[in-house]
Amino acid sequence: MEEETFTYQDCKVVEAPGSTGEPYTYVYRVERGGSEVFRYTIVADAASIKAHWPDIDPARTTDLDVLWSSLSSLGFARVRAKIDAGDLASRTLRLTGGSEVEE
Repeated sequence: MEEETFTYQDCKVVEAPGSTGEPYTYVYRVERGGSEVFRYTIVADAASIKAHWPDIDPARTTDLDVLWSSLSSLGFARVRAKIDAGDLASRTLRLTGGSEVEE
């Protein structure tokens, strides 16, 4: 999956996979006026991916696009909610087993 960009309110949001190996990361970079205002990163290991999406096996290269799409969907609503709330703090969402912990 290549880097993708969308605009939400007055922010430019750039999203892309951060790493293609364990731990798998997916990164949102939010910019306003050409400057980065915060990042939202999702971090997952293979076990947590299987717990969240049982049909995805990150060891299969054919599943990587499906994994990126799933992580993108998970982060999309969270990034929009942060922008709506005016919360400009960078955060990391860690998927651990079947749980999600935002730090």
